[in-house]
Amino acid sequence: MPTHGIKLDLEFLGIVVVAGAVAYYVSGSIVSNALFTALISVLFFLIGLHLDIDSMKKCAHHKREVALGWAVVFILAPLTAFGVYHMVGGALGQAFIAIGVSSAAMGSPVVFSNLSKGKGELALIVGGTSLLLAFLLIPLLLTGFDIGLDVTEIAVDNLLFLAGPLALGIFAQRFENVLFDDLRHHFSKVGLWLIILVMLVQFRLVYNTHGLAFLQNIGLGAALMAGFVLFTFGAGYFLSRVSGFMEPEARALGFASGSKGIAIALFIASQMSGEAVMYVSMFYFIRQGVTGAIMEWFRRRT
Repeated sequence: MPTHGIKLDLEFLGIVVVAGAVAYYVSGSIVSNALFTALISVLFFLIGLHLDIDSMKKCAHHKREVALGWAVVFILAPLTAFGVYHMVGGALGQAFIAIGVSSAAMGSPVVFSNLSKGKGELALIVGGTSLLLAFLLIPLLLTGFDIGLDVTEIAVDNLLFLAGPLALGIFAQRFENVLFDDLRHHFSKVGLWLIILVMLVQFRLVYNTHGLAFLQNIGLGAALMAGFVLFTFGAGYFLSRVSGFMEPEARALGFASGSKGIAIALFIASQMSGEAVMYVSMFYFIRQGVTGAIMEWFRRRT
C-alpha cells in the first residue's frame, strides 16, 4: 500500500538520521568513516533480524551439500582471490582479498535459486551458516595470506561492529515490534538502500582524498570480477553435480558459491583503503548482473 511504503521510507530516514547524528558526535562530521561504520552496523542488525534461525537448524539434513558450499566459499574462492591479489596488487587486489574471505550472500542466491527452480532453502542455509562461520574464519584466512594487515584489530572490529549488531538483531526477533517487523519483511529493499548509501558515503570520502584515480583500473577490475563470479558459480555447480547432487541442489550451491556477501567485504576492505571499498562496491553490481544472467539462462532452459 502507498501509505505503508511512505511509512517504511520514514523509518529508513530515521535510521539514517540517527546514524548521521552518531557519526557527527564521534567525528565532528556527518560524512565520515564513523558514518560508514555506523551504517554497516545497522545493516548487520537488519541481517540479524532477517536471519532465519529455524532454517539454520536444518543444516544437519544437508551436511554434504553445506560442506561443499563452505569448501568453495572459504577455501577455493579465497585462494582464487589471493592469486588475483598477487597478479594485480594495489587497491584492486585488496578488494579481491576482502571479497574472497567474505561469507556467501543471503539474499539474491535464495531469490535466484527459487526463480531458476533451484533449492532456495539450501542457498539460505549455506549463506546463513557461512556468515556465522565468517567471524571465526576470516581472521584465520587473513593471517594465512599474510598481506600486512593487523588481523587482531580486524577481528576485534568484526566482533564489535558486525557480530555485535548481528547478535542484537537475532535477539530482537523475540519481540513484537512494528518497526522490527517492517524492517524484517522488507529486508531486501532496506538492505539495498543501506548498501547504496554506504557506497555513496565511501565514494564521497575517496573522491575528497584521491579524486577519480581509482577508476583507472575499472575495466580490468570488471573483467576479473565477472570471471571470479563465473568461476566460483561454476565450481559450486559442477562440483555438486559430480558429487551426485540433484539439479535443484546444484543450482542453489552454484548461486551461493558465486554470490559473495557484500557487507562483510565492504567492512574488511575499509580496513585496507577507501579505493578498495569502491572496487568492492563495483563488485556488488557485477555479481548481481552475472548471477542474474545465469538465473535467466536456467529459467529459459527449463
